[in-house]
Amino acid sequence: MAGPRRPEIMERTTFKTKLKTRIVVYAALAVLAYGAFAHFYNPHTAALTAGAEPLNILVLTEKPMFISYNPRSAKAVITNMAPAGKKGTRAYEVLKEAGISPQNVLYITPRLQNRAEFWDLCKSNLRAWRKKPYMIFAYFYNYVKLRARGRTNIAPSDFVMITLHLMRLEPGDFTIKNPDPAPSAQSRRKTPSASPPQQILLAETAAPAAAPKTLVLEVLNASGEAGLAAEVTRYLRDLSNRGLIDIDVINYGNYSIAQEKSKITDITEGRPEDLKKIGRLLGMENSEIFISPDKTAIADAKIILGKDFALPKND
Repeated sequence: MAGPRRPEIMERTTFKTKLKTRIVVYAALAVLAYGAFAHFYNPHTAALTAGAEPLNILVLTEKPMFISYNPRSAKAVITNMAPAGKKGTRAYEVLKEAGISPQNVLYITPRLQNRAEFWDLCKSNLRAWRKKPYMIFAYFYNYVKLRARGRTNIAPSDFVMITLHLMRLEPGDFTIKNPDPAPSAQSRRKTPSASPPQQILLAETAAPAAAPKTLVLEVLNASGEAGLAAEVTRYLRDLSNRGLIDIDVINYGNYSIAQEKSKITDITEGRPEDLKKIGRLLGMENSEIFISPDKTAIADAKIILGKDFALPKND
């Protein structure tokens, strides 16, 4: 049977405990001091705090994503960019190819390189972290690894501020825009000073112009379940008759190709808040909104019902 611990061993253990406690306290104070310094002197952090300018982040997946986040409206536009010319292309090369000034653009090269898988993981984390707050530790750990390996230029202060903003967002606060078709050589010669994607994104994240009150919709069934589009149309019109929304379903029918996931497509690019509300009423609050401008369209937006769609119960 072991005897009592010797006093010198107990003193040594107590000393180590106190030392660890002091290191943690001093480290926390250092982080707070650094955060206060960055609050006033770091341009990205100051911009996020003041909400004066959008924050631009390039995500170097195999097919890059350019994110422009407006802190005032708490909305973000994601432009899916064309694939990089070769593996390992650097951030400034991607920005140069896209005609975006690298000034004040942050970048990150995530471990998961497939763009669709990376975005699905982001949406999953946005939905799950409120129920599993301990996920934040893995989130910070992954950032430290990327920073140590030189795969991001996001400073710790920027990272903290970005995290605080992300905690407020839902997938419905993101709109996704696919790249425009590549212009021909002749059109490039005619329009050498065309607005770069960054300028377009900044305009899109600004407050939307006044729009007609009634939201015109198309409902398309891509689930394979017969009669679903008509059922959803009746559901939406009932909500409109009850004064919960102001919509007009101008057309409903079948979609050309079956889809696994439901989605909302914004055609006029002017009704993000209304479409987010529609998504919430349809149980699609965890779906981002896609942008697909079409001047010939007869509706403001399309609702495509995939195999995952389940009609909420009408209260």
